[in-house]
Amino acid sequence: MKKSVAGLVILALLSALFMVGCGENQGTATSGRATKQVEITDNGMTFGNNLTIGAFYYPWYGTNIHWRNGYLRGKLKPAQKPYLGEYECSDPRVAEQHIKWAKEYGIDYFLISWWGPNGLEDYNLQNGYLKASNVSDVKFGILYETAGRLKNDFNFTAETEKKLTEDFDYLASKYFKLPNYLKYQGKPVVYFYLSRTFSGDYVNVISDVKKYIKQKYGMDLFIIGDEIYWGQFPGPEKFKILDATSMYNFHNIAIAGRYAGKFDFFERVEGLYKFALQTSKDNKKYFIPDVLPGYNDLGVRPGARNAPIPREVNKGEEGQETLLSSLLELAYKYVDPDLNTILVTSWNEWHEDTQIEPTARRGKVTNEPQDLTIKFSYAPYGFKDLEIIKAFKEKYAKK
Repeated sequence: MKKSVAGLVILALLSALFMVGCGENQGTATSGRATKQVEITDNGMTFGNNLTIGAFYYPWYGTNIHWRNGYLRGKLKPAQKPYLGEYECSDPRVAEQHIKWAKEYGIDYFLISWWGPNGLEDYNLQNGYLKASNVSDVKFGILYETAGRLKNDFNFTAETEKKLTEDFDYLASKYFKLPNYLKYQGKPVVYFYLSRTFSGDYVNVISDVKKYIKQKYGMDLFIIGDEIYWGQFPGPEKFKILDATSMYNFHNIAIAGRYAGKFDFFERVEGLYKFALQTSKDNKKYFIPDVLPGYNDLGVRPGARNAPIPREVNKGEEGQETLLSSLLELAYKYVDPDLNTILVTSWNEWHEDTQIEPTARRGKVTNEPQDLTIKFSYAPYGFKDLEIIKAFKEKYAKK
């Protein structure tokens, strides 16, 4: 999501003073607890053995930031807010609960949205997420927010190389060596958002950055590219710098705004998966299929007129979350056996309504206001998405 907020660092420091607001006040730590030093360890999770599932994670929420920018569930009548309420990501107890749920329901790692050194997300990652007492239970990697860091200028130049080198130097010094940082064969994993839009001298720039990290820190990087989209697949040049390809989202006006069961939605998605896996294998690289429970960004971008993707396959199935379960089954057919992993968009991107993080249980099915729901019905799904993922993991776990 694109953001335009001034004074992030100041707001981040202020946000640390607030206590988490819990909508139902369940499953969170007691208030008034002082932050303790956390020992971070390696939980032993690796790619390629048992099926693993990761999710994109956003540490940008707080009293004065992001919730107020708007999100569909907060604008529904009646509202369907997060189970924890509109929480503060600077509070370690929020991450503790997220990690507890992730471990319980089968999420093995988070790819955490990162917008630059000392920004709000970086502050909350260090002082919120990484201070969670159970932080070692789930691995984390970096979702590098290319659009934000490069200010939507994807033409790679010498100036781009300078910024990327500084950013990756910072990431290596702060995060890559942590025992719970996500790695593949010892290589720190970084996901480049919107890599499919790169132009200019990106091959040499990213190659130079990888060489710099190797020389200074003795680490090879494992780079995942957001490459797969409708009619867009990586060419030979991209495979020179990427280790794996994936997709963040397959939203498009041509396939949205209708129930998936009413047209060939799944056939189209399967076409993406099939071709992406084969193309990656042909270039001796990896592929990671991505799934999502639905999409609706009208709560934050009403002027964008992006058509929603309903969370159910057919009308009248509100609350069954069959889009997610159907996509998981489809994605499994195209899981790369060498990595054996699937990504979920997202854990908590509430602005775009792709979150699997639980809603409050209370509430009722609604399609109001219809300028935001486009007359689709929305249910307070509670833990249904997480239960779907847990059942899916158990079904395909190696015995």
